[in-house]
Amino acid sequence: MGPNEIDLIRIYTTEPGGQVADLTPLRNGGTTFDVVVEAEAGPARVDGAPYEVAIIARDALTGANLASYGTFAQSDKGTLSAPVWGKGYYEHRFNVDVSDINAVNGHVMDYVAVLHAAGGANTVHKFAVSPLFIVQQ
Repeated sequence: MGPNEIDLIRIYTTEPGGQVADLTPLRNGGTTFDVVVEAEAGPARVDGAPYEVAIIARDALTGANLASYGTFAQSDKGTLSAPVWGKGYYEHRFNVDVSDINAVNGHVMDYVAVLHAAGGANTVHKFAVSPLFIVQQ
């Protein structure tokens, strides 16, 4: 990997605070789960490079816009040296609150993450898609 490169390694769902990918993140009866975006960045990017990362859920059963059912779409921005990316690897965690669980219970979904990192000639745009998961209490 070059010094100005960034790659999205993976995106996955997990129970709140979880470290392991979980394809049924609400199985314990809650209404929140985490979406984790992992990235790898070259040394020039890690030294304070600005970024913006966004996630959006896709309902594989209905194709519906999920915005009215919870915080399924979110974005955040900062720098790659910020603590939110962790130490030793780069991870951004979003907490999703399913406000209307009855509307999406039993639905199969996936997430798309989009990363934009400004840098003039070294501007980077990347995306990654999560494995399918089920919203099931």
